[in-house]
Amino acid sequence: MKARQRFRIASGVFLLATIACATIALWPVKSGVRIPVHGKKGTMGYIDSEGSMVIDPDWRTASAFGSDDRALVSMAQRPSQFGRWFGRRQLDVTIDVHYRIDRFGYATPYTPTHPALRHLPAELTAELNLIHRADFSWLLKDGTAAFAGNWRKALDFIADDPAAVYENGRWGFIDKRGKTVIPFLWDETLGFNGNGLACVAINRKWGVIDTTGRLVVPLYFQSLAGYDNEGMCAAQLTSGWGFIDRHGKILIPFRYKKAETFDRFDMAKVAIADNQGEIRCGWISRRGETLIPPIYDDAAPLWATNFSDHELLPVMNSTGAQLIDRSGRIVVANPHGDLQPVEDPMAPGKFWIRTAPYRSSVPPSVWRPPFEPACYDGTGKLIWNDGILASTSIPTISAIASGLIALSLFIVGRRFPHPNAASIQG
Repeated sequence: MKARQRFRIASGVFLLATIACATIALWPVKSGVRIPVHGKKGTMGYIDSEGSMVIDPDWRTASAFGSDDRALVSMAQRPSQFGRWFGRRQLDVTIDVHYRIDRFGYATPYTPTHPALRHLPAELTAELNLIHRADFSWLLKDGTAAFAGNWRKALDFIADDPAAVYENGRWGFIDKRGKTVIPFLWDETLGFNGNGLACVAINRKWGVIDTTGRLVVPLYFQSLAGYDNEGMCAAQLTSGWGFIDRHGKILIPFRYKKAETFDRFDMAKVAIADNQGEIRCGWISRRGETLIPPIYDDAAPLWATNFSDHELLPVMNSTGAQLIDRSGRIVVANPHGDLQPVEDPMAPGKFWIRTAPYRSSVPPSVWRPPFEPACYDGTGKLIWNDGILASTSIPTISAIASGLIALSLFIVGRRFPHPNAASIQG
């Protein structure tokens, strides 16, 4: 076989390999989860469940995909020089341009019906019936006004319970038609959370009301943390924190320095003082039994809130941050960056855990370790760590390499004379 033919056959083989690898590389784009992650430069993109970067990290913000298979993203765009000359006094001002993207990453410009919906995740706009925004007006899911409102503060409707609104220095409650159903009597409130009970306070004394405004627990406690689905509430007296039922009956004695509401795993975070006076936190059961010993530094409230209903728990100790499971076993040791759960849009109820840049609330003077983007599954297994091979899938690299080899073989083969050239010349 002549050299030219051999190069052509080899080039064809590598071309077929290129097509096969490209098909495999593009397949997750058609059907696969999309998890928003931060890159080292702070911009956001999307990976799939295998850890491949399927939508490039070009976005300043990126929401999870909603039930309509769309996500809301934004990109910071500086105005043109002409725009900076006219109407803009600050030269460094930027404009957030918003887009809706599909699972292929195709972006279309997006202008919300209401300006305050710009930063609202796509899944919320698609599913909620009534939600209030910065001007405390309520909107239907299509963005149109449900009823007028001009309250200074407001909390959202949850299930069929009234929503709390703030007016003239007091809190009251309205129904979904905007009508006041509970008078403006309360100094503070946590609002209703779907179980027909709301924690309220007057003169720093807390109690509980039902949806008619009747006090079912007297104004007696120093603080309340809100009721869970089983009707238990963390409460504070001068002696400490404990737990009460729907009627104010003590279920767990007031012996803790701090306490949080029980989550869906029937575990509550509590804190006590050790022999040295340091505050340590652990987790207890609904009977007050210790499930995870109080040996950890008091975890940051934002972390505890984010993970209140997830399989893994964030803790802090002398070695740094850790993720432990519900039995107290260390699953992830010393992750770099804040930890955030993201719900899998393709499998509701399943969560991924991603690291994000450290919160801006930390003073710049405080030393922080370098941020290392990563993403874990619900068991703590590392899926993605912003490495080159993790960001770009192996099939993609193989497709590029095979294509280059096929092109090189084809070009080299062209340099050899055609096998029939001699007979033609003869």
